Amino acid sequence: MTQTTAITEIIQTLADVESRFNITRTESEGFFPEWYADLPEITEIDKAALNLIRRRYLYHLNDGSLTEGTVTLIMGSHLL
Repeated sequence: MTQTTAITEIIQTLADVESRFNITRTESEGFFPEWYADLPEITEIDKAALNLIRRRYLYHLNDGSLTEGTVTLIMGSHLL
């Protein structure tokens, strides 16, 4: 008989994923070139706002697990 285990019982944080699959975060622009090709220029104000969102996300990410609601608040609250 096959035993089934929920993924959330095995992997609960991004740190678990990184250690289990031996992967690391990358910020290389060459990783997904289609994300960077043919985009309009963004202003310094937009860059500052994006950097603030990124810092907030990484701050909360260091605490361990992030729920979908937390990510939604971090990423979307500035739009409301």
